[in-house]
Amino acid sequence: MSLKVSDEEYNALCQLVGNIAIQASFLEQALDVTISFIFHELGGRDHSDGQALPRGLKRKIRYLRLCFLKVSSLHRHSEHALSLLHGISNASRDRNNIIHGVFQKFDSARRLCTFAKLDAVGVFHHESLNSYTFDQLLKLSDTLLKYGRSVIELNQRIFELDPNISQTNPE
Repeated sequence: MSLKVSDEEYNALCQLVGNIAIQASFLEQALDVTISFIFHELGGRDHSDGQALPRGLKRKIRYLRLCFLKVSSLHRHSEHALSLLHGISNASRDRNNIIHGVFQKFDSARRLCTFAKLDAVGVFHHESLNSYTFDQLLKLSDTLLKYGRSVIELNQRIFELDPNISQTNPE
């Protein structure tokens, strides 16, 4: 294995990593809409740290899990939402390895990319090496898009909980 990558393979890798970044942003913004609505309209402010909106994906997921368990108007959606949040959390680990990792190695025969990531553990950094095939990178991008769309669908159901939001269609 080496870092020698053809221009074609490098461009394909950049496109895959770029798609992961774009789909992760789409997903996180959909979560931000969920959080904002729950926080401002459904009593979620009572379940936030310091009465502020959560920042960072881990905190957002933790906040949403708590709200779907504690906010009574959300209970009917909690099973689906908690399952969705579990999947998002799992996908975010791979996303973080790729986006925050440094492209380290490439195995052209297997189209396998290795990313080196430094993680702070206590007062030291530990390096982790995480490898993904092009197919796995494509699948992650598709998974993040699927989760983003699922959050938007969940948002539509949650918005129906507020009688002040008009559900009428212009004719």
